[in-house]
Amino acid sequence: MRVFLINDNSTDGTLEIFREFERKDNRVVGINVPPERGRKKPKALNYALEIISIAFPKPEFVFILDADYIIPRDAIRKLVRIMERAPNYVIGIQGNVRPRNWKRNFITKFVTLERLVGFNVAIEGDMKLNENGKNGGTVVLLRYDHLSSLGFFNEDVVTEDTELWARAFISGYRFWYYHGVVGWEEAVEDVKHYIKQRSRWAQGHFQVMVDYYWPVIRGASSISEAFIEHFYLLSYLVPVFWFSSIVLNSYLMLIEQPPSSIIPPKVSLILALLSFLLFWFSIAYSNWVEKKRMRYHVNWTFVLAYPLYFLIFVGFSVVYTTRGLARLIIGKLQWEKTKRFT
Repeated sequence: MRVFLINDNSTDGTLEIFREFERKDNRVVGINVPPERGRKKPKALNYALEIISIAFPKPEFVFILDADYIIPRDAIRKLVRIMERAPNYVIGIQGNVRPRNWKRNFITKFVTLERLVGFNVAIEGDMKLNENGKNGGTVVLLRYDHLSSLGFFNEDVVTEDTELWARAFISGYRFWYYHGVVGWEEAVEDVKHYIKQRSRWAQGHFQVMVDYYWPVIRGASSISEAFIEHFYLLSYLVPVFWFSSIVLNSYLMLIEQPPSSIIPPKVSLILALLSFLLFWFSIAYSNWVEKKRMRYHVNWTFVLAYPLYFLIFVGFSVVYTTRGLARLIIGKLQWEKTKRFT
């Protein structure tokens, strides 16, 4: 095994630290990405893979880990063992992701709940129903040959992980998910960078939705898989539609016109309440599962208080999804590096 450390035009002395690791262990190789080939994760990854393919024997697997993540010593070994037993159509194994600074403040606790629901309910549920996990772009083991057959990473997209998942899905490949390997990340710690990070995710998700929605639906192996991927690809539109309906109905009320609704208001209210209760239950369930498996969970008081701060983050989601959609429409998609707080 070799460890490739990719320095994508850092200015904080990272390269010197890499060189020190190289001197201590000959399995470590530092790759310094030139400015014209980097300044963006998919470009830096493609440059590194190009160097690896020229200077080293072709690898069987590639494990991708972002610089701020911490993993257990046996993490890669566990994922490789799973991949070696997996069918050939499995292109990658996605590991678990958890914030290590979750106790820091209100924002980090909420981000942790997002991660718990996203992995323990959404991704794991899709894996169990359709044998179809997702690609989070980090803490992920990939088959090199399959990745190569897809042309590696698309350098023109904002979220290369979601885009690779879509291309792999269409080509008949699937990602698996394994909860037993955890990558400990640093969550954003303030509102400004929360919205900034989510805006980038929204841009990339909308880009994939526009480019791959119908190919993904046609590539589904079952009705249930198509149904789930339909909602996954459209998920970032929900806050936009919700906000649009508020604006439209408020305008109709101002001009003294009855609010527009296909479903009777009482029925809509009941359905909205039931949907919220179901989501609240899924948060509590994912927190309970995490405590049972990993002895790691968010304080139950914070979970029970979810209705008190739910609308705050709905407001945030309206901001970042609207920003992402607007940038897609005007053609100003932008990849932005997430700030590190430690």
